[in-house]
Amino acid sequence: MNTFLKLALLLQVTLAVGQDLDIFDQDRNNGTCVSYGLCEHLEGASFPCYYNGEAKGVNATFLEDLKNFCPELTSAAEETLTCCDQDQFSRMKNQMTLSTRLFASCPTCVRNIRNFWCHLTCSPDQSTFVNATVMQNVTTGNVSSQVVEHFMAYVAPDFAAMFYNSCKNVLYQADNEKGMDIACNTLTNEPCTPLKWFNLMGQAPVGAHTETYTFNLASSSPSANMTPLAYPQLKCTDTYSKTTCVCTDCVDDVKSCQQSLWPSFSTCDGQRCIRLEVTAPNASSSDDTPVEDMLFSGVFQLDILQKFYWLQGNITGYIVRDSSGNPMTYDDVCTRNHSIDNNTCQMDSVLSYFGNSLKNLEKKLKDETGFTDFYDYHNHLVTCTKNYPNVEFDVEGKMPCTTNGLFANPFKVMIGFNMVTFANVTRLVMEFPVENNNMLASMWGRDTMLFIQRYSMPAGLQVAITKGQDFLAGNQTTLSPASSIIPHTEAPEGLLGFSKGGLIAFIITMCFLLAISIAINLVVCARFKKAQLMNEDEHKPILN
Repeated sequence: MNTFLKLALLLQVTLAVGQDLDIFDQDRNNGTCVSYGLCEHLEGASFPCYYNGEAKGVNATFLEDLKNFCPELTSAAEETLTCCDQDQFSRMKNQMTLSTRLFASCPTCVRNIRNFWCHLTCSPDQSTFVNATVMQNVTTGNVSSQVVEHFMAYVAPDFAAMFYNSCKNVLYQADNEKGMDIACNTLTNEPCTPLKWFNLMGQAPVGAHTETYTFNLASSSPSANMTPLAYPQLKCTDTYSKTTCVCTDCVDDVKSCQQSLWPSFSTCDGQRCIRLEVTAPNASSSDDTPVEDMLFSGVFQLDILQKFYWLQGNITGYIVRDSSGNPMTYDDVCTRNHSIDNNTCQMDSVLSYFGNSLKNLEKKLKDETGFTDFYDYHNHLVTCTKNYPNVEFDVEGKMPCTTNGLFANPFKVMIGFNMVTFANVTRLVMEFPVENNNMLASMWGRDTMLFIQRYSMPAGLQVAITKGQDFLAGNQTTLSPASSIIPHTEAPEGLLGFSKGGLIAFIITMCFLLAISIAINLVVCARFKKAQLMNEDEHKPILN
């Protein structure tokens, strides 16, 4: 896997020597907290404020955020109470990004991780399973407060084992390694356990000054009013948000998946898919000045990438009708990325580095003179791939390296890519994974395959279907009246083949030409009228 990511993870995994210190005079009844909100500490860093009091209500905005991210903590029947404020909640979400990214292919695992940290940070019964073990008195100006630097959380062993098992086999798709091997630092050849994983999750992110957690997996707690955390959670094979985890993410023996679930299906990272490889055999290598000494092969010519964009958009934008006549597109059947606040289709292509935006692909930045281009899609590709998967936004290029936080593996979407040059890339890949065991996905796959087979490919492109033929196996090979493809009449960005910016420029130009035409007509008419009047004057009779 990426060396930088491994080093970053290694820096995070120093275990805290957690021991339960004095248990403070803390109320341990349901509905009470040990912390609430954030207090300033350590040169502007913020830590949870110690709070021995009742859980508090939330405003409408915060309630909506909780419904989206921590729905298990909200209640429709009564007022929602929490032991965190909105700032504390937002920071918790941000700190979970790396953990959920490692397990993003498995929605039930991601859901369990979210729910776990939602309970630790915001549960209204926080004091019944969390103890504040290291606190500091902090004075900022005239304000004094107590901040919590370290927590001890008590978790039921059976609950911990089920949680761990829901994630232990999930593959980190970017590097084809198990996410748990990365998160649990098994690079040291030490076996991973639920306790080790929990304690590693409880450490502060690299370079961050923030609270830490140590976990105690015990069936009993040090106080009569404390109960180890346990609540209903999902098994890896359960369905969540209408999708299930990839079979290979839920079993120790991957062969059992191919034998039991989809024996004849071609897959992309365990999901049924359509996969295309696109070449440009007549395109010459780029003659542009190399970017950081990197050369580019012919498939990276801008007009080739533009055609690639329109092909991808035509596939995702086509409407297919199911057996009842209801319309659907790829967005209705795609495999989704379930990392933090991200429900994006897990479609892979080189365009993911541009947010699947033609505007970003065509963007050119000029130097201080305003005349010379100094930064375009070549520079952006180098920036994003060189720092993959650690940079989500290209600061210099002022555009994202991801599609809504979803990274594309450069070795996967560019055949022949290496970190030294783009000159050996011969094919660009686009993959369209869909939900497994989904009848609508099968219908979409069948009709889309038929569409691709008869599609008139853009000039200069050669397209090979390398996966997806199984959607046609055992099915009719012509479209039925009830299930037909309707051509997508709108381009993915704009109309008539223009990007949004190009369309605006086209409209302005046409309006300008129309105005000139009207002005010329007015001048001609005025001159004609004047000539007509002069002619009439010449033929008037002279009166004595």
